[in-house]
Amino acid sequence: GFNGYGYGPSVNIDKIAQSGIYFSNTIAQSCWTLPSVTSILTSRFVSAHQVNTPNKKISDKEVTLAEILKLYGYRTAAFICGGGISAGSGLNRGFDRYYYCPGGRPASASPADILKPALKWLKRNKKRDFFLFLYTYAARPVSDANRVVNSSLDPDKEALKQRIADYDNGIRHEDESKK
Repeated sequence: GFNGYGYGPSVNIDKIAQSGIYFSNTIAQSCWTLPSVTSILTSRFVSAHQVNTPNKKISDKEVTLAEILKLYGYRTAAFICGGGISAGSGLNRGFDRYYYCPGGRPASASPADILKPALKWLKRNKKRDFFLFLYTYAARPVSDANRVVNSSLDPDKEALKQRIADYDNGIRHEDESKK
């Protein structure tokens, strides 16, 4: 793959990566979604924006990336499925369109639940300057990378091989969805 993982085929993901920007040194500001995404959209540490508990709303004093880009004429949209970052979090500020997965049930939602409306929005706005933010749990392979890393300490080599195979299958599944 584009990032050096040589086992799971990822032809479609690799094509996307070639035309994008890759950040090789990234650090999450929190171990869970709401404070991390708040940091991404405000460029501030959790200690500054204080969104550090479930259902905590961003302060009206904080300015989001979407608000800034909108001031400069960008069309802005967010298509969200999971992570507790519904419009109630306040992170919808500055977005012309803020779509949260149907019924607010991210665990049972399909990636298509946000990808179809996101692609429709993108087609309508592709000739304009735009900021599109997509978030879904679906980008996590069926077998999480953490399980593979943690299982490498497991003396059961067959279990490790199965977990790696599950991870590779997750990569294949995600890659197929990018055709």
